[in-house]
Amino acid sequence: MLQKELRKLIWVFVVPPLMVWAILNIYPMVSSFYWAMTPYDGVTESTAVFTGLDNYQRMMADTRWWDAIRNTFIIAIGLIGTVLPVSLLFAVLITNTRRGRELLKTFVYVPSILPTVIVALLWVFILDPTVGLFGFTLDALGIRQAVKETFHLRTLNLMGNPVTARYVVVMVTLWAAIGMNTLYFLAGLSRIPVDLYDAAKIDGAAGWKMFRYVTFPLLYQTIQTILLLLIISSLQNFGFIYVVTSGNPGPTTQVMSTYIYRTAFSDHQFGYATALGTIMMVFVLFFTLISRRLTNREVIQY
Repeated sequence: MLQKELRKLIWVFVVPPLMVWAILNIYPMVSSFYWAMTPYDGVTESTAVFTGLDNYQRMMADTRWWDAIRNTFIIAIGLIGTVLPVSLLFAVLITNTRRGRELLKTFVYVPSILPTVIVALLWVFILDPTVGLFGFTLDALGIRQAVKETFHLRTLNLMGNPVTARYVVVMVTLWAAIGMNTLYFLAGLSRIPVDLYDAAKIDGAAGWKMFRYVTFPLLYQTIQTILLLLIISSLQNFGFIYVVTSGNPGPTTQVMSTYIYRTAFSDHQFGYATALGTIMMVFVLFFTLISRRLTNREVIQY
């Protein structure tokens, strides 16, 4: 009797949401492989004809797409290489801070709960060369010209400079990503037994040695998880780049996601954009699996 009631509950409460999820997620994913093999423009039905691998052949000769791939990996490496150590540093600082811990935690975490567009627009305003806070501060200190000469800048338009635009994108994304990743590290640090630190102190470990031989090895699983999340998010980075630079200047910050968006909604080449999207999905899946394989090792029990 109980089994029958349980089956009814499953059909009523589990199956309908799964069907809705499948319709909204699985169907578009599967159908995208068909649209990727058409020259569909998003409007005219006559363009939704099957053309085989033409879009993928076109992709191989598309230099702008290859530029976008290169920029994606350059920015992704910059993000992963900064978010991981900075987040870990803040997590260790918060853990070892006695006074003002909650204030420091709030300061670090707040940017991550703000909407992407709000964060991006905030930095656009700060870095505006005419009315931005950055330029105003340099003028107040009387060092605007000195900064321009030191870094060989014609203007302080950092978002419009091919040399600095990538650094701006990494900095803005870093500022927004630190909070959540610091929270992950704090969760990992809280799981390490205090007894291990006490034992290490008895053996004479302190400071860097304590971190190197106790904290870091026991955070390996946390680092592995954060690394996977960073790879996925950095390869799909869109919001910050679109708002801050729109993929400009030139191809400097044009990444896969912004190029796909521009191809679909500006050039009205939905079929080709879908083909690009499938390749982007393969990239994300491939590098996620590779990172998982390379970082996989025996879990330290404690």
